[in-house]
Amino acid sequence: MKKNKEMDLYMIRQDRKGKLTENVVVELKRPTVSLGEKQLSQVKKYLQVIRKDDRFNMGNAKWTFYLVGNHFNTSGFLEGELENNKNHGEEHLVYWVDNGKTKIYVLKWSEIFDEFSKRHEFLLDRLKLQEQLWMKKHNSADDVVEDIIDNSATLKKPLIPKRREK
Repeated sequence: MKKNKEMDLYMIRQDRKGKLTENVVVELKRPTVSLGEKQLSQVKKYLQVIRKDDRFNMGNAKWTFYLVGNHFNTSGFLEGELENNKNHGEEHLVYWVDNGKTKIYVLKWSEIFDEFSKRHEFLLDRLKLQEQLWMKKHNSADDVVEDIIDNSATLKKPLIPKRREK
């Protein structure tokens, strides 16, 4: 018995003028599954199902697929696909069609976390600094609670009163 495959995540976003619809499909693999040709083929099957359905083939639709797992298998297939698509100038890209309106990326979790850290390093550093300053100012959790209670920005009454039970 063959069960129906479903996408793990599907997200959609339209620009404010309605000129472009961005669709994102994410296929997440459990940690024990090595990424390879079979897993990429599964994502390509999702892509083919979508392309055959007229509801999804508007001229203003952009499709981006992500295959995410812990590691690649030892076949070298995905590394070859990454190498073959380097000419498009995008990291992690393994498939590119429709003049770039449809793309598939393959990422390892370690790459996602590393890119997040690099992209948000300034913010993370600021948060650590704020935490250090906060900890220097307060000796205990009770001090923190007292500081919040005494904060002039704290609202004394709710802006919208609670409903009274009848």
